[in-house]
Amino acid sequence: MNVRRPSFLSTRETPVLRATWLGHACYYVEFPGGLRVLFDPVFTERCSPFSFMGPKRYTEMPCQIKDIPIIDAVIISHNHYDHLSHPTIMEIQHRHPNAHFFAPLGNKPWFDKCGVKNMTELDWWTSRTLSLSKDSRNQKKEHETSEDAVRMSDDRAADIVARIDCLPCQHTSARTPFDKSHTLWASWSVESGGKKVYFGGDTGYRTVPELPEGEDDYDEKYKFPHCPAFKEIGDLRGPFDLGLIPIGPCL
Repeated sequence: MNVRRPSFLSTRETPVLRATWLGHACYYVEFPGGLRVLFDPVFTERCSPFSFMGPKRYTEMPCQIKDIPIIDAVIISHNHYDHLSHPTIMEIQHRHPNAHFFAPLGNKPWFDKCGVKNMTELDWWTSRTLSLSKDSRNQKKEHETSEDAVRMSDDRAADIVARIDCLPCQHTSARTPFDKSHTLWASWSVESGGKKVYFGGDTGYRTVPELPEGEDDYDEKYKFPHCPAFKEIGDLRGPFDLGLIPIGPCL
């Protein structure tokens, strides 16, 4: 499989929403107005606590962290090794010390242990506003907002402002055999520059038990329920301009 090397904007100027897929669940999104967000970054050869064993990439990485010019926010969906990579987080913090990290509830102790201070953990249906100063756009402020939609006033039009929502999904979490579901998993919404993006992370649409080979789980005789979270997200946080949605088997 050929890997196409991505190209990123060298400045914050863009009139349109741009999203670049960087393999598996990782996306880099460039919002109109200047915000730059990296979702579930994993820039290692293996998704494992060990560099010499564990699941390995089928294809080469399309780029390196050093190739990404601006990172304002890093959003993590859950703590599986193919979504939360310690070497990757450490390099991002080194190269982009003002980047702010967001992750679901229960993940803050992991970031604290890693020495990452610019970090916020959120529960489902809670949000934060991230603002970058118009005088020095690498200086950030982050504060809590209500669950209701927030519209920024006109006097802040010169700033980069983003609303970041932690939302439900159907999955699980673990980094060892002994901590399954000890921390929360989530999907996310990010709104900035008049555009809104939904990031699914890892999620399933419904739970399907093991079926005999050749059976169609959408056959009329099967009435497996769908996860209600997606309709709720659409009703309460939509509509979205772009959905980054996983395709494949997820718990």
